[in-house]
Amino acid sequence: MRHLLAFVIVVVMFLLVGCAGFKTSQAKLLPVEKVTTAAVRYPWLAVQPDPITHNINVITPKAGYLRLTANKGTFGEWVQHLPLKAGNPTVRTYDGMEAPNQWKHAQVVDIDAGKDNLQQSSNAILRLRAEYLFAKDRLGQINFPTKGGKRIDFRTWAKEKKLNTDHTALIAYLNEVFAHADAKTLAAMLKPVADIHDMEPGDVMVKQAEPSYALLIMDVVEDPATKKRYFTLGTSHMPAQDFYVIINPSDSALSPWYPQAFGKSIGLPEGVFQADELMRF
Repeated sequence: MRHLLAFVIVVVMFLLVGCAGFKTSQAKLLPVEKVTTAAVRYPWLAVQPDPITHNINVITPKAGYLRLTANKGTFGEWVQHLPLKAGNPTVRTYDGMEAPNQWKHAQVVDIDAGKDNLQQSSNAILRLRAEYLFAKDRLGQINFPTKGGKRIDFRTWAKEKKLNTDHTALIAYLNEVFAHADAKTLAAMLKPVADIHDMEPGDVMVKQAEPSYALLIMDVVEDPATKKRYFTLGTSHMPAQDFYVIINPSDSALSPWYPQAFGKSIGLPEGVFQADELMRF
């Protein structure tokens, strides 16, 4: 009887988390320090980046702020350390052309946009998630959904194609997934974050209604004097183009940071997002 009761409690807790979403952040507030060693890997780069190029070393908050530092080995940590291209260059589309609306970006992430017009918005975030899982050798979790509800498992796909599960195969797999994916399929991989104040790096803002869109929470910091938090956002656009950190056009002094206490909705260069559209892998 005790075993049955314990099992029921576990099941109920699982269902509550699944339905209500994440309630608290697992990240920790720590002093902002310059990162000098690389604890993460980015598989698409032949030479791993110097830590000086990491997101958290390039985009720094005001002196004295604390950083919401994601736990070691998590997607959030991996996102916080994403390498940025030097000098904030021009955002380029997948075919090498200059992308429109250059005013939107504060920094550009050092990752390619693919060779086809597929790695847009939500698909760009899927790419990052897949790269993280690949870097961690968690290939069994690269099992992404498509619009029809079918999931495509990377290892099974590679076996059927008679390919090794190397990085070249990963990109080919993702291109097939991207052709049948959108913001709704990304959302199917996520759970809602119950409280906007529990936002942490690696979370995703997903607008599923047309025109659908998605943005990645790149970093979160806090002013210890006021307890107010601020965050940065990364995204791609159409046509498929470089993944970039967006500016805050409403507050040039604060940009690229945004205030976390924005109420029920926030206006961004990509559109208006609701607080209940925040989700987490």
